[in-house]
Amino acid sequence: MEEPPPRFFSDIFPENHADLSWVPDMMDLNSSYRLVVRVGAYVKLTDDDGCEYCKACNIPKILDRDSTNWNDLLLEFAT
Repeated sequence: MEEPPPRFFSDIFPENHADLSWVPDMMDLNSSYRLVVRVGAYVKLTDDDGCEYCKACNIPKILDRDSTNWNDLLLEFAT
């Protein structure tokens, strides 16, 4: 049985939000943020006319708003 999707951001990133230890070294504390993308379950059609079930998942990221290229980020999520 699939576990229910998280309801709160703290369920995905359990660290204390006031503590900035989640920011990687060499990243600016003032421009970093956490992003979670929820990809729902879906059915993918294969080349041999079959179906493949893909489970839902969360993709957590720590990003820097000064250096994030949104086009590259969207391509990364698509793969």
